[in-house]
Amino acid sequence: MDELVDKYKEFFYMFKEFWTTVFDFNVFIGIIGIIVGIVIFVILLRWINEIESRNKKKKMEMAIALGHVVMAERTKFWDDAEPGESPATSRYHATYRYVVNGKKYVYRYLGAKYPKEEIQMYYINNPRKVFCDYNESNCPNICYLLTIIVVISVIIVVVSVIN
Repeated sequence: MDELVDKYKEFFYMFKEFWTTVFDFNVFIGIIGIIVGIVIFVILLRWINEIESRNKKKKMEMAIALGHVVMAERTKFWDDAEPGESPATSRYHATYRYVVNGKKYVYRYLGAKYPKEEIQMYYINNPRKVFCDYNESNCPNICYLLTIIVVISVIIVVVSVIN
């Protein structure tokens, strides 16, 4: 029985030793902070993308209800890729022309998707301010800001843990 008591005492001694010497509370808080920051970041990105797609859908429905839908034809097309560069990193440029009430307008496309010959354009009040379903702006500028904030907070946590 004394042998069992000695093993328990040794175990509790080692457990106490771990929590006082090996385990660093600042490291633990830093790791938890990083995990919570990443989870919040992912939730915010999903929320922002959902709001953006919902707003775009509402705008498209409004434009269709007003009858402000026009077909645009691609007149120019080029990409940023250098010879020998991967097409995955290339950005495509295109110029589209469309006509509203006999007046000609231009829409400039910049994106990762290959531009179609014709795309359907929508506008609410001003035919100069058109938008299309084809444009892939899945991540608005706020997403880039959130990314920078998360990176800076991770750096701050890591630096505070190291010191």
